[in-house]
Amino acid sequence: MYLAPRRNPARRTAAMIAPRLLVAVSPYLREVAGNLSRLADRPVLIVWGTKDFAFREAERQRFEGIFSKRKTVLFDDASHFLREDAGDRISESTRAFRSEIYRYTPVSQGSER
Repeated sequence: MYLAPRRNPARRTAAMIAPRLLVAVSPYLREVAGNLSRLADRPVLIVWGTKDFAFREAERQRFEGIFSKRKTVLFDDASHFLREDAGDRISESTRAFRSEIYRYTPVSQGSER
């Protein structure tokens, strides 16, 4: 069992509560999933840990199929705890992606960035 984020047994309560919370917000998550197509034309960065036990290749491909203006960055050594496993590399990928977007996205006259 992966315990790195919860080395102290007293802090593992969240691991028991989290699944209950996910079930409780299921209607909201279905609504979000149902409306993703409304964002399909937006630039999207997908960062993905290939060793994730919960979100597999099929889920990644689903997101890739929704967002046509996407860039996917795979982290072969990262799991479900993506930010813990690849936090610095995610930050680097995000900065590079933002630079790409702003390089190619025209800024309307009078607006500031």
